[in-house]
Amino acid sequence: MRRYPIPLILAALVATAAVTVVLKISVAAVPIYAEPNFTTVVPAGSYAVWKGAANQFTVSANASGTVYVVHGPFAALYAPNGLPVNVTLGDNRYIVGDNNTVAYLVNIGGSEYGAFILKPATGYSGFYVTDAVPNSVCQKIYDIAYQKFGVTTLCYMGQYIANSTGFYVTYVGPGGVYKTVKYSYGLSFNMGRDGVTVYGVAGGANVAGYPVAWRYVTVFVISPNDNAEVVIYVK
Repeated sequence: MRRYPIPLILAALVATAAVTVVLKISVAAVPIYAEPNFTTVVPAGSYAVWKGAANQFTVSANASGTVYVVHGPFAALYAPNGLPVNVTLGDNRYIVGDNNTVAYLVNIGGSEYGAFILKPATGYSGFYVTDAVPNSVCQKIYDIAYQKFGVTTLCYMGQYIANSTGFYVTYVGPGGVYKTVKYSYGLSFNMGRDGVTVYGVAGGANVAGYPVAWRYVTVFVISPNDNAEVVIYVK
């Protein structure tokens, strides 16, 4: 293959036509995030909650029962080139904050947004997961979100309940206003040895020059009819 000096190639392009260069930025896949295994007694008719973010989950058990599934409101974000701040991700979601505090906002109805702290996840650089907001920074997040985007935020303080009707998350405003939001289940299935596969939901974009990928954390609400060993494989 003949080699051409770079200046000659550039000169030929300029002489013949205008050249449009399109940069295609690929967003890396979100790493797997999973809560630790837990062993506990869940009385028949009660509910245990486990959460994770992955391409797919396979759920099996050695006893009967029901598993309910909801995607969100928790999320995992992967920003290998750094996490942009005070930007919109689209689809009623924002990242807001400053050098010390960064939060993920998701619409919870009307003009109100639920705020979750983004904390680094172990094992990967640039990988973040949502967590409860410390009471000491709730007002800061409220102020930044309102100044930058004109939206009202309520902070997730780690409170939720689950039952057969849905997954309920409680948010608290800086003034002590509580709001409980119901997240309906998108899927439910009977537990069994054969296993059921559940797929994760993901997306990505180039945000303010930073590639950002995200995956909604899948919530599994497990209700056994008897003592059960439930196994969830992620990949």
